[in-house]
Amino acid sequence: MTKTEKPIARWIGAIGAAALLAGGVAATAQAAPVEHDGAVLSKESDGKRSFRIRDDESGRKLRFRVNARTQFERIPGGFRGLERGMVISVDGVRRDNGRLVARFVERERNN
Repeated sequence: MTKTEKPIARWIGAIGAAALLAGGVAATAQAAPVEHDGAVLSKESDGKRSFRIRDDESGRKLRFRVNARTQFERIPGGFRGLERGMVISVDGVRRDNGRLVARFVERERNN
């Protein structure tokens, strides 16, 4: 490597490192956990195991599915214990084939 090639190689390396760092920050920002709080509107248990809430922040109605990995806190009976009007927090939400799947469902303490 010649004297003129060394600074260029360092410059390219610095740009590459900056791009990787920026990409990592963007990926982290996109993966930021979202929590949805709201009252349970309905529950569908026959095969679909899903429930709907009205999100307190956005006012939107959201449907969440639960599976064997979904964990319930302060809800006796887990999914069976969900009742209409119960105020809950849904966390660890991910998309699976366009559907929202809840990882954690927790009853609010003041409810």
